[in-house]
Amino acid sequence: MDKTFANFNSNKMSKKLIVLLILISTIELFSQSNFTSSANVSISINNGLAISKVGGDLDFGDLIYTGNRQTLTRSPDLGVEFVVTGNRRNRVSVSFPNRINLDNNDWVNINGGPSGTIRFSPNVRHTNGNINYVGSKKVNSGTSYRLSNDSPNGKLYLWVGGGLLINRNQPYGAYKGTFTITVEY
Repeated sequence: MDKTFANFNSNKMSKKLIVLLILISTIELFSQSNFTSSANVSISINNGLAISKVGGDLDFGDLIYTGNRQTLTRSPDLGVEFVVTGNRRNRVSVSFPNRINLDNNDWVNINGGPSGTIRFSPNVRHTNGNINYVGSKKVNSGTSYRLSNDSPNGKLYLWVGGGLLINRNQPYGAYKGTFTITVEY
């Protein structure tokens, strides 16, 4: 074979080999099988939600009954106070029954006589984060209200009064019932 032809083939082969090596290197770069990605991890820790009664119960006292239908009322500022404590600035839903029945069953079991019920209709108001009964606003059951911006806990003061409907010929006795108020984030 001619020396020039052998050099020509050898140069041509070298160039092909270099191109092939470049292609293999490039393929290795783009055929990488490991990729990574990341995500941030976070948590927001909130204060637990609580409600507690401040002071006593809602007591309408004694009534000398005349046999006529009557309505007794108690203003919320003279009723029961509750304080809701939770994560400041959060909204809490406040729920309560629109009426409850008081009964005299315990009294009848001890003293005898006819059983009866008296309807209690609550009047619930709030004063935001103010512990004093100033600037109160009506609370509607199932509505949410914002806790105050007090640090570290937000607060909402709730005040409960209401009315008792005493029917004509209401049976005598000591009437009792339970008013329940529920809050949730």
